Amino acid sequence: MVPQRYKANPQLRTWVHTQRRQHKLLVEGKRSSMSDEKRELLDSVGFEWCVTHASAGSAAATAAREGWRKAKATEKEDEEEAKGKDAAKEEESQVAGEDGSS
Repeated sequence: MVPQRYKANPQLRTWVHTQRRQHKLLVEGKRSSMSDEKRELLDSVGFEWCVTHASAGSAAATAAREGWRKAKATEKEDEEEAKGKDAAKEEESQVAGEDGSS
């Protein structure tokens, strides 16, 4: 974990701080430069999103990851449901057109 006041490597400190800030914006639904892919990659290597306390940070980071994953899963389910409804409407429209042209 890289602390907020990491003097040994200021460039790394700045990069990590930027990732945490962009992640926070993303979670809050605000404009963020962080892509879903970047977040997933950082999650996969155990990136610590919260640094308040080591143990609390780990618990908070895990909770944030889980919340984000659930939100993404719900979003994907909603998109799939909308696609299904659009397909059903299209099929109804085609069937109605066939009935009217007979």
